[in-house]
Amino acid sequence: MEKESAPGGFPANFKTLKMKYQYKIVETLARVIEIEADDSERAWEKLENMYYNGDVVLSADDFENVEFYPINDKQII
Repeated sequence: MEKESAPGGFPANFKTLKMKYQYKIVETLARVIEIEADDSERAWEKLENMYYNGDVVLSADDFENVEFYPINDKQII
């Protein structure tokens, strides 16, 4: 009786090693906001206040870009 074999000629009970990889996904959201003010410093302050008070909330509609970064070397599992 012949032994069962897995692809590559390995015995059927042979366990292949798998690797784990970690990546960071960075999405960029962006929106242009127009502010009326006496000068750019006051406009900046108004904009920050609007943002931190929740008056300006970026969402998926403001999607601009996505980037992927490897975090570390592979790990055998």
